[in-house]
This record gives sequence, structure tokens and C-alpha cells, in this order.
Amino acid sequence: MPAMNIKQRLWLLVITVLSLGLFASGILFSYYLVLPLGLAFFTGFDAQIFSILGNVEKVLQMLNYAVLAMALLIIAGSLYWFSLCSAHQQAIIRAMRGTTSQVVSLYFRLGMCLVGLGLAGGLILGHGLYYCLSSLLQSRAGLYLPQQLAAEEGVLVVGVLLLGALCSWLPAYLTALRNDIVENL
Repeated sequence: MPAMNIKQRLWLLVITVLSLGLFASGILFSYYLVLPLGLAFFTGFDAQIFSILGNVEKVLQMLNYAVLAMALLIIAGSLYWFSLCSAHQQAIIRAMRGTTSQVVSLYFRLGMCLVGLGLAGGLILGHGLYYCLSSLLQSRAGLYLPQQLAAEEGVLVVGVLLLGALCSWLPAYLTALRNDIVENL
């Protein structure tokens, strides 16, 4: 954050606090509302419910793709906003004989760091939560859920990295081309 002015720092702080608040409220909502309903559901199930679970899995998978698309749009929008707000810093880099490709490379690496950290954090938190919930379901309802990595996760990781690269490169490229050195110094 050293290259940001006070207004940009304030906005970043507000966005960070709101993001953490939404994340925490989602966890609390899941723990206090969804988990008890899920446990009540799984403790009194019979064989007919398994026919419904196939459809539920498809719906949850579509929901997962929608959340992934929203996350990539948020990354692209955030990086575009950050690139626009840092026009002065870009002009300083360009005035010190930095090229447009160096500016694009800098913002691309920033975006890929954000995507990589988000991907690693999501995998760790997701698998950790899955492990806790599967242990809880096994101890309380007697259901065994396999705890292994699915083959689709590898494809999903590669897809997130590729789309994250696109969402990192495109805003950096567009703003670096439009920023005029003289106007932003």
C-alpha cells in the first residue's frame, strides 16, 4: 500500500473490512443455520433421498460455477479499478523510462499474486471445512464421506489460473495504453 494515496488506502480498508465481514457472516450463517438443518436431514434419511442427491449435486455444481464466475469478475473489476486509480504511479514509472510492457507486467504479477493467494486460501479453507463437516457427519449421523482430492479440482485449478491470468492481464493492458504520462504527473 505504499504507492497509494490516503483516499485509495481508505477505500481499500473499507473493501477489506466489508469482505471480511461478509466472509465471517457466511461462516456463521452456515454454522448456525445450515449445519443443524443438514444434520437433521442426514440423521433421518432413507434410500429415496439418494435419488434426489444426484439432482442436488448438479445444482450445487452450477452454483459453484456461478460463484467462480463472480469471483473472477470481482478480480477483474478490482484490478481495473486499481489500475485506473494508480495512474499517477504508472506515470512516475513511465517517466523514469519504464516501458508500457513493464507496467503491464507489474500489474499482471500483482493480479496473479492475488489469484494465487485466493486459490490457495480457498482450497485450504474449503478442504478444511469439508474435513470438519465430514468428521461431524460421521460421528453424529454415521455417514462416511470420502476425503480425497477429486480429478475435477485439478482442472478447476488450471481453469482458475488461466482465467485469472486473463483477468489480470486485460485490465493492466487497457489502462497502461490509455494513461498519458503528462496528464497524470
